[in-house]
Amino acid sequence: MKVLLATDGSDQARATTDLLYRLVPAEAEVILCSVAGESELPSDDSAPGALSQLNEALRAEVDRLLDSEARRLEKAGYEVVVVSRQGDAADQITQAAAELEVDLVAVGSRGLGRFREYLLGSVSQRVVRHSPCSVLLGRPVPEGDEGPEPGSLRVVLALDGSDQSRVAARSLARLAGHGRFEVQCVQVIPAERDWGVDLARHMAEVRRRDEQEAIQFLRQTAAMLQTAGAQASSHLLVGEDPAGELIEHARRESAELLVIGNRGITSIDRFLLGSVCHKLAHHAPCPVLLVKGEGLPA
Repeated sequence: MKVLLATDGSDQARATTDLLYRLVPAEAEVILCSVAGESELPSDDSAPGALSQLNEALRAEVDRLLDSEARRLEKAGYEVVVVSRQGDAADQITQAAAELEVDLVAVGSRGLGRFREYLLGSVSQRVVRHSPCSVLLGRPVPEGDEGPEPGSLRVVLALDGSDQSRVAARSLARLAGHGRFEVQCVQVIPAERDWGVDLARHMAEVRRRDEQEAIQFLRQTAAMLQTAGAQASSHLLVGEDPAGELIEHARRESAELLVIGNRGITSIDRFLLGSVCHKLAHHAPCPVLLVKGEGLPA
């Protein structure tokens, strides 16, 4: 597996690195990437050479950051390649992901480091939208915790029966062979509605069929994850707001990672569509792994 890890030295970036240790096998290749934006000074007319000196100082700071993070990753057993780029952060990250043909982009959901324009919410949002591969959005561990914990990684896997959610499940199963995962397979179905007398019987039958299919899919997915070495359970939720239900479930269960397919298209209206993924990426109480395309390799 090849991972592009974007960093800016912020708590968000370091939390993303900590999560990688628990999620990605040590034999993976990690491309450590940092992006320095151009200085905001309009010109150096008033202080000749000031602009170039500032940019040189910024590049030197980036190099120090990359060297420190590279040593940390190598100590954990990863093969590390260091890349330093300059320009618009989101553009540079997505371009690097495409050029280097990586399987996963790992980025903080909001950077608070010394580089003002790097890894802000708008940048991570653009990376999610335009990345050619799966994206891991990191978030800091709760205050008082220090780094990754030794226990199992608590994961909520959002499902809807679509092909893309199956890809997400298979990707998680491949990762589960390299770590200790406690996975809750979760699917949300709509709440019952008052359809009126004429439609009530028909819609009750439709609901029973959808519920049975969801339960079967959840159990099959949990069994696959158990075979891969994870502890897995299935959970069927009811509600009209799938993203909201998933967010509350993840918060209630103290999830450390929420895994979703990039796009789900099923008879369950609007589940895991772009707007739902957008809401989860912005409001999930934990890191989010958004699985795209063919998913993650073994």
